[in-house]
Parts: sequence; C-alpha cells; structure tokens
Amino acid sequence: MSTKTKLIVAMLVIGGIIAGLNTILIAWYTHDQAVKNVEQLEASNAQAQATNADLEKQIARATGEEKTTLEKELVEVVPVGWIDRNDWIIMTAWMVVFQFSMLGVAALVLARRDDSLPFTWGESIFYGFVLFGFLIIAFGFIPHYIISIWDFKTGTWVSPFSVWPTRAIAGLWNENALGWQWSWKAVRDIIVAGWYIVALLAMYVLWYWAQEFPKRQAQKAATTELTSPYGRPMLSTEK
Repeated sequence: MSTKTKLIVAMLVIGGIIAGLNTILIAWYTHDQAVKNVEQLEASNAQAQATNADLEKQIARATGEEKTTLEKELVEVVPVGWIDRNDWIIMTAWMVVFQFSMLGVAALVLARRDDSLPFTWGESIFYGFVLFGFLIIAFGFIPHYIISIWDFKTGTWVSPFSVWPTRAIAGLWNENALGWQWSWKAVRDIIVAGWYIVALLAMYVLWYWAQEFPKRQAQKAATTELTSPYGRPMLSTEK
C-alpha cells in the first residue's frame, strides 16, 4: 500500500469516526429538543384552546363593546406541523452532507494529485480548511453536545449516591483532602476532559507526522535507485 493510499485511508477512518460520533450526538440532541418543543407547544395550545372556549362562552353572552373587547382577548393556537416534529432530521442530514462531503472531496483531490509534485498553496489552504473544520467538530461540537445531552438527561436520573458502586466511591472521595464532591456533573466533566485529552494528543501526533512526512519522502527519494522507463538502472548526473 502506497503512502498516499495510507494517508487517504487514515483520513477517511479518523474523519469518519469524528463525523459519525458528531452526527449521532447531533441527532440525539436535536431530537430531544424537538420532542420537548413540541410538548411545550402542544401544552400551550391546549391552554389556549381552553382559554378560547371560556372566552367564546362569554362572547356569546356579551354584546356591543364588551363583545369586541373579549374577541380581542382570544389566544392564537399555533398548529404543530411536520417541521416542528422533524426539524432534527433536517439538521442532522445537513451536518452529514457537510462533514462527509468535505472528507470525500479531500480524499478525491489527494487521490488524483501527482506524488512527484510538491503541495501548492491552494492545496495547502484547502486541506487546512478541512482540518480546521474537523478540529472545530472535535473540540467544539462534540463536547458541547455531550454536555447538553448529559444535562438534559440527568434531570430525570436518580441521585448518584443511590447507585452501586457510587456510594462507596462517593464516601471515599468526599472524605479526602481535596473535598471533591461526587455527582453526575463530575462524571460528565471527567468524560469531556478525557475526550479533550485524547483529541489533543491525536492532534499533536498528526502535526508531528505532517512535519516529518516531507523529510521521509526526501530520504526515500535519495535512496531510491534511478531506473529507465524499461526498468534498467540509470546513473544520476547530479553532484
């Protein structure tokens, strides 16, 4: 497998993992928010309908200016449409198209380029844009959605002190010199901090590999025997 093929595979695998995780989190979060918004809208509409029913009874008995005043107090009932219930699908689909389109175009451009030519400024800017986009996803979107989903879900969870083995862990940590308090938010922060550490280390490894790649290519070219189009060895005229 050539170096370019390895790079394309690595880019698709790493980028695919980040894009896939981000897509799952976005779908999860936006779906929960859509359900919550629809429930609130339906509750508001139910209250508005009850208010309107009471006002209509009063309007039926009223006359003149009093009737006009009561009619102005009628509350608007907002219909719950397809968009209200399924806007999370649109958001998720848009993010899927954006992420995997960037990956696909980057892989295609890399696959079609000539290995013997150095990277141009245009190619460097393009790959820098793709990398920057995925760094935003890895360091911004994913931690944000983890925290948002966690906070949204923990509202219905039982206390961590009632879940085995957290009682023993909580008792140990709450009595130490640091006075660290065990809670669901503490677990959330540990998970998010762990994600940041892994992503940061991976980024530095990527930078190191990118800096060393041209050096390895130059060394490989220096040790490669020159051959003719027919496969016969050739002597170099360079000194």
